[in-house]
Amino acid sequence: MDRRRIKKRAAAMAAVMVLVWSGGCIASVQEGDRRDVTAEEGNGGVSAAETDVLVGESGASLGKGTQDILIFEDPGMVREEVLAQCQAYGALVESYVGSDSFGPANNERVRELTGFLSGHYEVAGRKDREGREYYVAARRTDAPEYEDLQSLSAGYFSSPDLPQEVCQIGYVSAGGDEKVLYQFPGYTWELVEGVKAFGALDQFCFIPLDTAGGKAFLSAFCERGRMELDFLKKHPGLSFVSEDQSYISCYYQDEDTIEFYSEPYVCNILLDEGHMQELEGLLEAKAQEGNGFSNDREAMEWLRQKEPSVRTTGAVLKLGDDRYALLGSRECNGYMLSYGPESVQAEYCQPVYSYVIDRIREVMGRDYGDFTDSWFDGTLTKASLEFPRLAEGDDGAWEVTVVSQTVTDPQKLKELGMLLGGAVKGREVLSGCPYKGVLNLVREDGETLQMFVAADSCDSVTYEGRIGFMYGGQEKLAEIFDEAMMSLEE
Repeated sequence: MDRRRIKKRAAAMAAVMVLVWSGGCIASVQEGDRRDVTAEEGNGGVSAAETDVLVGESGASLGKGTQDILIFEDPGMVREEVLAQCQAYGALVESYVGSDSFGPANNERVRELTGFLSGHYEVAGRKDREGREYYVAARRTDAPEYEDLQSLSAGYFSSPDLPQEVCQIGYVSAGGDEKVLYQFPGYTWELVEGVKAFGALDQFCFIPLDTAGGKAFLSAFCERGRMELDFLKKHPGLSFVSEDQSYISCYYQDEDTIEFYSEPYVCNILLDEGHMQELEGLLEAKAQEGNGFSNDREAMEWLRQKEPSVRTTGAVLKLGDDRYALLGSRECNGYMLSYGPESVQAEYCQPVYSYVIDRIREVMGRDYGDFTDSWFDGTLTKASLEFPRLAEGDDGAWEVTVVSQTVTDPQKLKELGMLLGGAVKGREVLSGCPYKGVLNLVREDGETLQMFVAADSCDSVTYEGRIGFMYGGQEKLAEIFDEAMMSLEE
């Protein structure tokens, strides 16, 4: 059994755990929702620095040696280590944005944010030639301290009386009361994070909503967003898309995606005009199968009576205003569900199915038509599970422990094969569970399969990270992987 322990200060870790996020850094939060970030104990929310250097994802050291790109009006009123952290953050963000045209931003926004923040922060901004802006606020040494601060509370609220959502930052007191400190309409925000967190209120980043640009720009401002950008760069052909574009999308998971997205991640392959024309020509060959259905489930039940091995593939084609979900397996392929304004249609079009599957294989290196519900009919020879646990230690640090266990016992492998074999023959269920457990399986004939196990109380797995199934009781899987899935409270 192998244990890997990862520790982060509570301020940074809590923010990551409760961030409302749908693929980028920043998402709208409903009224009453908030993000809580635990403060350093005993420092009133403003702590002494513990590091001079921030190490970015690229491995480059950023810290006191970083060129000052953020120009604060009165930097002498900010602790040196906080200034260094802000400069490092700005350099890291701009390296991911990919623009070399950033310069000082206009003073009107600086003055506006300074006012919203009650003069408690020095504010500096950056703007590029495309008009994209961001502003970093560094807490002044003469700002108030809050002895009863337990956790940072930040989010967005809306009201019928307001023209737009308003972002607010406050804190939760030791008595559990929520106290609002700052409100600022027209902006979204991110924590300025590093390898080690400073005080909960030390620094923030603000992005004006009217100049925010696209998702790629916003993703540069938080760690998970930058990990997503790294993933897209690693797979040429993937990109962010908008709903007015045509594209192929597919559910995907691997060891990279589970670091920044807990559910199957949606990969998008943009289609240019040539691809669209080719697909439109291929669609002319489709032959209608059956009648319209009121929803996906009815259509799938009808199709599975016709072809029992058929499952969703996790792949979707969006062509103009039309959307097609691909269905198939090793034994049977070529089916699609097309979505009309009032019904779902089951159709057969092998040329379009093959085109989409081939394009995904080209970009992602996986065959999305390769599902088979008979995979577990073969004999398993090895099964390895990496399963995470999260707990708060005595020092207030959150600890993620990944426990690895490899099973080779024939009886346990037989039980595992029966458990998962029954699951993949059943009805599909893809829930909102954190599929963070990585399960690698090897059969006697050498064929391998990767599945992802829900790390909460759900008895749910994903087949290759793209098709979800229920396996009927987490305690059954825990009996097989008794070390990896045991309680880690020691």
